[in-house]
Amino acid sequence: MQLVTLEISDDYYSKFLHLVDALPSEKIHLKNEKSSMDNEIDSRIDGYLKDKSIAVDFTSGMGKLKEKLLAK
Repeated sequence: MQLVTLEISDDYYSKFLHLVDALPSEKIHLKNEKSSMDNEIDSRIDGYLKDKSIAVDFTSGMGKLKEKLLAK
């Protein structure tokens, strides 16, 4: 089996998928792989949206960081 990497314009992607769907499914396997950075960003967004992470303003965050560093 051969591996091919394509870059497809966002506005043409749905047309490309229709083309792939017309091909025999037992002969073609389509993978949509994200980079590890994309996965990390998605994970952080999901965490924020599900209230798993705490967002603080910069000044408060720096103050807390300073306190932790001085306590060591």
